[in-house]
Amino acid sequence: MLARPNGRGAALPAALRLGIRPEHLIVREEEPGGLAARIQGSEAMGRETMYTADTDLGMLRFLETTPLPRFRPGDKVRLGFEPSHALLFDRASGRRVEGLEIHV
Repeated sequence: MLARPNGRGAALPAALRLGIRPEHLIVREEEPGGLAARIQGSEAMGRETMYTADTDLGMLRFLETTPLPRFRPGDKVRLGFEPSHALLFDRASGRRVEGLEIHV
C-alpha cells in the first residue's frame, strides 16, 4: 500500500495507521493478492455474519451480508478492500489524516 499527498497541501506523517471498517473488508475469492487470513470464528447477526480472522497483521473482524456463515474455523481466505474505504491515522497523535490518496 502506498499513501501519498493528493496535491491539496497534506503532509505525510512519519508513521501511519490504516483503518478499515469490518463491513469494508471483502473476501477476494477469484482475485489474486489480498491479505491471507484464517477464520477463527463467526457470529450470525440476523442478516449479516461477523467473522474473526487471524492474519499477519493480527486479528481482524470482517462482516458479510449473509445470514448464515459461509466459512468455518480453520478456513483460509484472502481479504481485500477498496482504497476509497480506507482511513489513515497519524500513529503519533491518533488523529485522522486527510488529503492522502491510497494506492494498493
